[in-house]
Amino acid sequence: MFEIGIIVLIGVSLIFWLRRSKGASQCSGCSGCSYQRPDASEESTVDLSFSLNQLTLDRVKSGKYCRIKSLPSGVIMDQTIRFGLTEGKEVFCQAVIPAGPVVLKVDRQEIALGRNLAKQIGIAWGSGKVEK
Repeated sequence: MFEIGIIVLIGVSLIFWLRRSKGASQCSGCSGCSYQRPDASEESTVDLSFSLNQLTLDRVKSGKYCRIKSLPSGVIMDQTIRFGLTEGKEVFCQAVIPAGPVVLKVDRQEIALGRNLAKQIGIAWGSGKVEK
């Protein structure tokens, strides 16, 4: 019982430290380190500018309908549009794999979106009726 308490305490303190320090955003400047922080202007960086209260696709429950409210800009937006995900589209969540993808049903096809991409897509709860 004591060991579980220690593990939980370490986990909680690690979470608070990561949130406060924003991960590895500050390099300690050690000599001989080959770590290069990615440039913020690169397209590969993930924009997690959503607030905690905003609904994102990674929070949808299995068996629920939702409407796509906002998509990330740039190349990712082009890719999601090719899948048929556009702003205003109502989709059905087939499954949410723990620590894995979100499986959506969009226009008679199933699409599995990775968790990081799903965190960037804003949603609103749907009516439960998919337009045909």
